[in-house]
Amino acid sequence: MSFPDIFISYRIADTLPQAGRLHDALTRKFGSGTVFYDKNSLQPGMKWPKELAEKVGAAKVVLVLIADAVKWAVPIPDSLGRTKLRIDDPEDWVRKEVEAALAGTEKLVIPVLINDAKLPQEKDLPESLRPLLARQHKQIREADWDNDLFPLIKRIGQHLGHVPLSDGLPPDSKKKFVAPHAALTCDRVPQTGKFNDVFYLGQPEKTTFFYLAGDARQAHISLPKRFGHQVSGEHFDPDSEEVLPDGPKWTLVRLKPDPSSQPSVESRQINLLREVFSKFSAPPPGRDLLRQNLTGLLSRSFLQHFTAEDSVFVLITLDRHLWHPVYTPAVVRRFVEEFCHSAPLPDDAPDFFFFFGIEYPQADDAVKAGVKIAIDGRSYGHALSDLEPVPLGEVAEWFTRHEILIPAGKIADDMPGFLFPGENIKDMIDIELRLGAIIDLHNKGHISGPKT
Repeated sequence: MSFPDIFISYRIADTLPQAGRLHDALTRKFGSGTVFYDKNSLQPGMKWPKELAEKVGAAKVVLVLIADAVKWAVPIPDSLGRTKLRIDDPEDWVRKEVEAALAGTEKLVIPVLINDAKLPQEKDLPESLRPLLARQHKQIREADWDNDLFPLIKRIGQHLGHVPLSDGLPPDSKKKFVAPHAALTCDRVPQTGKFNDVFYLGQPEKTTFFYLAGDARQAHISLPKRFGHQVSGEHFDPDSEEVLPDGPKWTLVRLKPDPSSQPSVESRQINLLREVFSKFSAPPPGRDLLRQNLTGLLSRSFLQHFTAEDSVFVLITLDRHLWHPVYTPAVVRRFVEEFCHSAPLPDDAPDFFFFFGIEYPQADDAVKAGVKIAIDGRSYGHALSDLEPVPLGEVAEWFTRHEILIPAGKIADDMPGFLFPGENIKDMIDIELRLGAIIDLHNKGHISGPKT
């Protein structure tokens, strides 16, 4: 009797729609019968079926879906008005699934966080489930499902030792595939040039800091993503339809601290550090938060498995709700001095690239001027050119590097007017969305360019 390689663990009240969608997507990639998720309604008090025990035990990959950590743990009020968690019940089905998954030494266990979900706090988990917090998680946003799913599929394929199936395209069309992250490579020449100068020509450092300013529609997160693909030496393999690493691994972590209701540097620093420990899946340090540093985080998070050859890209988003001309620069300076530089990273630690992404409303000249003053007066790091809307001539240049995507009868210079008629400039968020959709349609065989 054969068992599926991939087991999806989920809580019906938390992630039923996403579990079904993920099951279908992984089945298309890895083949029928390779993915299992139980569609039955699991009622409290029912015995854990032998079938589930066998399937989770035999699976090589277990995905633990969480959209809301509270719903996933299931708070239940008792007759005295107190609240207990169903996940604390040794007979809880989700708990038993995760326990069985964590017991397998050869098993790949990945927490899959939906949208903006965060991992449960250590104090809210029974002892047997706390090792889940040390597993590297993947974030999947429903608004960007296909792009976010791509690295998860890659990781599963690596562990299973085989590549995903194609989407049913004929073999002779595989040579025409385009890497999805190519959508991130339009324009941004000054910023890329500066990063390359620092990375390839500068003195190697374990922590490097960049300042990146612009309005929120200029896709700040795309630059660290672009640089991550670049430094890892990844290439797109047309036969497997996967992005494959040629060298070290990398990860991108996006931080956006909660706004502080208290007008002080300390309160904002606390919110930033809480976000750091949360997004790096590290146990919260409690009252010692302000005395923590990057070296300590490294040993307590999923980064402990990274090596000196690997890279960690961190985007700290500071939008208009977090910007203050006095407090924000002070928080950044203290973060660098007290958290990043207070203790040296070991030689075998990965390289960290921090990007302070300062977003402001496009029409707010006063905030823009204040941001410029703060960046010009920085004590550490490198300032990248402000992110501006993209001249559509850059879209034409992009198509000269991806001619396979140009429809028959058109040339690269036709594409800006074809995609954005009557416009001369466009926000990067719109350009990347359109280019990404074109790449996706092309890779699925729905559109085709000239023969190559």
